[in-house]
Amino acid sequence: MCTWRNSYFESEEFYALASHLLSIIQVPLNIFGTYIIWYKTPQSMEKVKFIMLLLHLTCSWFDLLFNILIIPYIVYPASSGYPLGFILYLRVPTSVLAYIGITSICFLGCVLMTFFEDRYNRIVRRDADTIARFRKRVIYFSVNYSIVFVCILPAFLTTPNVEESKLIFRQKIPCLPPTFVEKPGFFMLTTDTTILVASLSGYLLFTGSQSGYFLYNTFVYLFKTKSLSTRTLQMQRQFFKALCIQAAIPLMAVISPCIYIQVSAGLSYVDMMWSNFAMILLTTHGIWSTLTMLWVHKAYRQATFEIFFCKKPVSSVTSTYANSIVKL
Repeated sequence: MCTWRNSYFESEEFYALASHLLSIIQVPLNIFGTYIIWYKTPQSMEKVKFIMLLLHLTCSWFDLLFNILIIPYIVYPASSGYPLGFILYLRVPTSVLAYIGITSICFLGCVLMTFFEDRYNRIVRRDADTIARFRKRVIYFSVNYSIVFVCILPAFLTTPNVEESKLIFRQKIPCLPPTFVEKPGFFMLTTDTTILVASLSGYLLFTGSQSGYFLYNTFVYLFKTKSLSTRTLQMQRQFFKALCIQAAIPLMAVISPCIYIQVSAGLSYVDMMWSNFAMILLTTHGIWSTLTMLWVHKAYRQATFEIFFCKKPVSSVTSTYANSIVKL
């Protein structure tokens, strides 16, 4: 099914404008978030500083890539599109941009899994600081991050040449203007969309199942163990809940567009207006992630209030974390 209303909301102009407006918010917010993590993380949170920074910088890269550098105007069911961003003027092949964009999405999922594994390792595992455990984790993450860079490669095996892409696109998506395929950088990733859908769905299942394992076991340990003092356990639960909220709120904001993208691709349904809205909502992930991080963690929230409202620091902030997260 293919729908084209010739509406402004379907146009590349609307999508590019929305991306530029989002970037005006995202860039300073992401810079501020990086500053807060780097300079305002208390000593008690020092061992989670790296993973917090890694997650934040990954989200920031995602924002930069999709709202400034590439700005991909995509027809999901045809695995086709063209870039509207700054990188277009550098004449980078669109196939390379497609690989970087899709890999960045997968990388974000892997970093999120790493986020939860870090909590599992430090809270549940008794051998967290041993050399043997360190070596096992190096191998484990080497495998996971290697898969990020190869999981999408099967989709590139059926990439047609430019002329074939134009012909296939016109036959498959007849409702869109014929000028679509003449845009600079037009590219068709694969002639078989099911390969792309299967690759992304498979990787989502792969990382999602691991994240679920770490989440479940950490939750069970914190809410069923009796080996820690009541106060320590209560504070560790509070911190774990904050981390879950930090991850959950951005995911809730993007889960609908992700479902729409996958379903529309699987059913070969084309509606550029809803596709634009889906991509715009998807690229708000970084905003939600940074705002949630600044709010749910008391040390970061306090530092933000100090900067913007000249509020004097509360001396109990650092001590509260120090007493609460003994295994950080």
